[in-house]
Amino acid sequence: MIIVIADKDGFSSEKGWVMGSLAPGETTNASKSWTTGDAGSHTVKLFVWNSVSGSPTALSEITTKNFIVN
Repeated sequence: MIIVIADKDGFSSEKGWVMGSLAPGETTNASKSWTTGDAGSHTVKLFVWNSVSGSPTALSEITTKNFIVN
C-alpha cells in the first residue's frame, strides 16, 4: 500500500508505503505515523499495488480521505 498525504494546495508532505502479502479475500489493518506543524485541510490517498518497482499494477481503486489539522 502506498500512502500519500497532501496539504490543501496539493503539495505532498508525506509519502511512504507498507509492504506485505495477503491471500485472495484476506484483509488487514495497516497504519503509518505522520506529524505536521501545518494546520488546515489535508488529504490522504491510499494506493494498493502489486509492487512498488518495475511495472506495478493497481489492485484496488484509490482510497481518498480528507481531514483537518487544528
